[in-house]
Amino acid sequence: MATDAKKVFIGLADQSSTTGALARGDVLTTIPADFTAAQTAIASFTMSGYISEDGASLSTSVSTTDIREWNRAAVRRLLEEFDGTITLTLIQLDEESAIQCFGKDNVTKVAANTTHGEQLHIKLGAHLGEQQAWALRMKDGDAKFIVLVPNGQVTSGVDITFAANSAINLPITISANDDGTGESIHIYTDDGVISA
Repeated sequence: MATDAKKVFIGLADQSSTTGALARGDVLTTIPADFTAAQTAIASFTMSGYISEDGASLSTSVSTTDIREWNRAAVRRLLEEFDGTITLTLIQLDEESAIQCFGKDNVTKVAANTTHGEQLHIKLGAHLGEQQAWALRMKDGDAKFIVLVPNGQVTSGVDITFAANSAINLPITISANDDGTGESIHIYTDDGVISA
């Protein structure tokens, strides 16, 4: 395969003034087969607000165990554990970012009226967020990327700093569960190059 500088991509957030790069929806039971199907599957997801300048990180870890013969030589390696996570920090504090971070059962909103602005009540306690599907959308020019977790949940605690010189950050870690097919994370790409 020849080298091709057009295939060197960067991961910019695919967001606009009305949509954010991170989105959540109901757990997906049908896994999209390609990028177009993935776009359709996440079209109804609820979008986040701004993500910090650090971007997002996808990490996987694999642990194995060896089967050894009498003389202690390894004859086979077995998968023991697989874990996949997406980590990022939301810097927009509103109802949706709070729900993404703490779960919808732990966030209550009171709409603004003539005596007060929009109010949030966020509860922190010994509970994990509910299982949901998550999509991280990125772009580079005409190229687009989707990292999809069909069944995941926020499994991190929060470490929030309130300071005069920085935004209030909501760091989250989304842990990917098995989606029913033996997989946990799906990456879809479209290089944006249209054929004649």
